[in-house]
Amino acid sequence: MKNRIKKRKIDIQYLSGNSAAALGAIRARIQACVAYPITPATSISEDIVKAAQEEKLRARVVCAESEHSVMAILRGIAWTGKRVFTATSSQGLALMGEMVCWVTGERLPIVMINVNRALGGPWILYADFSDSDSLKDSGWIQLHCANAQEALDNTIMAFKLAEALSLPVMVNEEGFVLSHAYQPVAVPSQNEIDVFLPPYKMDPRRVLDPSNPRAFSGITLPDQFAEIRYQIHETMLQAPAEMRKIAKEYQKIVGRRIAIETEAGNLEKCHTVLVGRGVITETMKEIVAKNPDIGLIKIKMFRPFPKEALEKTLGKRLTNGQPIKKIVVIDRGMSPGQGSPVWTEFRSWLYSFWRRDTFSQLPRVLNYITGLGGQDITPEVVENIVRNAAENDNDQEPICWRR
Repeated sequence: MKNRIKKRKIDIQYLSGNSAAALGAIRARIQACVAYPITPATSISEDIVKAAQEEKLRARVVCAESEHSVMAILRGIAWTGKRVFTATSSQGLALMGEMVCWVTGERLPIVMINVNRALGGPWILYADFSDSDSLKDSGWIQLHCANAQEALDNTIMAFKLAEALSLPVMVNEEGFVLSHAYQPVAVPSQNEIDVFLPPYKMDPRRVLDPSNPRAFSGITLPDQFAEIRYQIHETMLQAPAEMRKIAKEYQKIVGRRIAIETEAGNLEKCHTVLVGRGVITETMKEIVAKNPDIGLIKIKMFRPFPKEALEKTLGKRLTNGQPIKKIVVIDRGMSPGQGSPVWTEFRSWLYSFWRRDTFSQLPRVLNYITGLGGQDITPEVVENIVRNAAENDNDQEPICWRR
């Protein structure tokens, strides 16, 4: 049988999302971690510090005085050609926002775990996507995790992706509901990850070296600046194909199948499709399993938006003569006055796809915003939204779902 995954002995560990992400960074043999504590991301840096103290990881750990300094220090270390890492959340991500944009322009392959937590005010400790969504246009590749297994896998693969494209990667996992929830995780061995992810070798022409002084990131003229930004955009468009290649290599190493851009379920004959990202998609799977009339699209790569993957999965169904009536986007993210960023991106993709293929019926794409600030999104909540969507044809405005 072609593409058969070779069986191997599997090491199952009981890990939280944070401990899985930290273990991913340790397995990647990071050479530096710069940290500043913030709830609910702190335990990731604590695990890195512990591994370094116990000599399980040969890495320099720097404790900075603020998140802005965290990213500034990471920039400096990354310029020396080291594999670097950090973790933050919410207001911490907002504080480092200036440096986040600089990292993109300097094409530094930094990997950061962002433990999603709503941005204040008012003050809030629990999850939504307002922190990562606020930087969706910063030029960082963004991946979303739905469980601890994905927190581990995405972290490991993020280093290979960042280093292949010379772009930073943000791996998102929701605070508390994932970061502090323990689940069984299949953990690849250090030897396996060493084969998959060899030591990072930066282009020597870009490495800061006192014996060969160079200047970087000086002032540019408009034409130079525009060209740099165009190159970032063009490289970002390569991320889905590069990630597919990386996922194929990774699954051969670990013996598990890996879906990276999107994950689809029950699309063959359904009339309603649920679309989401993160932990909510685990709840959606429960609903789909009980309802053959409902399908699922799970968004795993949010930046760049997975247009090709959607065409290969949902696109086939839209053009085969069996119309889908409703697409229901349920999301923890909200752009006030606009709606969910996933809804906006999805409608843009669907319209451009329809313009090219002109299939007979354009499904209505409804947007339900729920789970803000850590509200629980239970199976009952999703079922109630599905019932409401069946009777609702207004896809022009998002629905703020109040329970």
